Amino acid sequence: LTHEPQRTGTDLAEAAQTYLAAHDPDKRDFSGDTLLHKAAYQGAAKVVGVLLAAGAEPDRACPFGLTPLLYAAEYGHADI
Repeated sequence: LTHEPQRTGTDLAEAAQTYLAAHDPDKRDFSGDTLLHKAAYQGAAKVVGVLLAAGAEPDRACPFGLTPLLYAAEYGHADI
């Protein structure tokens, strides 16, 4: 969802809503990150909002102990 640079923030939020209708928002990828980690890292604030509204766990840490909020802070995304 967050790897398609041609999409706008609104398009990403709509895509996230569609995806989440059938998938677990807290599913981890091969590196142990959730979609919320990825969205926070990339500064996709609208997608973060959609994921949180869908019940994504904001305090779930990656294998390195970082939460999505820490990812956002580390990469300068204060709006998250």
